[in-house]
Amino acid sequence: RITVGIGIGVALVAALTLSRGTAAGVAAAFLAATGRPVGYLNLRIEKDGVVRYQPRPAPANQYPASFARLIAEAGGAKAEDTRSPIRWTRSPAGGGTVFDTVLAHDLLGPRAEAEAKKLKGRLVLIGGDYPLPPRDRHRIPLSVRDGQSIPGVAVHAHILAGLIEPQRQIRELSPATTDM
Repeated sequence: RITVGIGIGVALVAALTLSRGTAAGVAAAFLAATGRPVGYLNLRIEKDGVVRYQPRPAPANQYPASFARLIAEAGGAKAEDTRSPIRWTRSPAGGGTVFDTVLAHDLLGPRAEAEAKKLKGRLVLIGGDYPLPPRDRHRIPLSVRDGQSIPGVAVHAHILAGLIEPQRQIRELSPATTDM
């Protein structure tokens, strides 16, 4: 199971501001100093503004593997970066969200212990959800009908879910199929 940790806080904002204002060499040195594998995060956005396909690294990218692939491999899956359509995961039939979400401030408050238990033994992605003004939000085939967008971290969670559970998926029909 994948848990998406979405948090808005001073530390997260400061880290984002620091990364954007820091020279590329310093950012690369920081990532190298962590001693952890680093994967690319770019998304492939089509001309109509919809994310449909797994991304490939940008030309001359120093990180040849995707973030989702590295997380899948760390979780024990054999994963491969392809240009295939993303294996989208539908919301549960009874309602709710595709991925469990834990808010960062809940890990620091009175419910910290209960919320932390939700993370144990799971692959956890940490990202922000910035609805106003919309930042790092993307339309996907499942949201085109209602015009809603989802946070970038949720797109990466869908990619990761498709890599570790390829049998749990839905795909967008091709235009040729829908003309039948």
